[in-house]
Amino acid sequence: MEISRPHLVRIVALDEGIAPRIREALYKAIYNPGDSPLPQGILEDERLSKYHESWGKEGDFGYAAVLEGAGEVVGMCWCRLFRGTNRGFGYVDDDTPELSIAVWEAFRGKGIGGRLLDATISEARSRGYGGLSLSVQRENRSVSLYRRSGFKILRCADDAYTMYLGFG
Repeated sequence: MEISRPHLVRIVALDEGIAPRIREALYKAIYNPGDSPLPQGILEDERLSKYHESWGKEGDFGYAAVLEGAGEVVGMCWCRLFRGTNRGFGYVDDDTPELSIAVWEAFRGKGIGGRLLDATISEARSRGYGGLSLSVQRENRSVSLYRRSGFKILRCADDAYTMYLGFG
């Protein structure tokens, strides 16, 4: 299915009906510059499973991009607090939610990622967080989206950036 105008996509808060699709979204969010698909089992790795398991914990929030009429999810942006030793790749501190985002391939380049990101940033501010963090591969073209939204590179490790958007 193709869309020609971004207004045909509705941005909605994640709820118990949509949240189970976070696992699928995480798979799509993993940067894979190769030609062969990643194995589905990769999501069971404890470093990744923490991003999708047991949605609805304190501090979990996010949005989905849904096609008008069809109700088909075509993207998601979600945040989770990682505390103590249970740290994510983009961990900054125990009080900063880490953001993950995915837009289904056929719907990329249509402004959907920016709309999801804007809604998520707005929600984080309204919840009183001081900022958001994320981890992104340096070669991932999404780096430019994050920079346009105000994220700054906090640190670089191996081939990934940890980026941070402060609200202060």
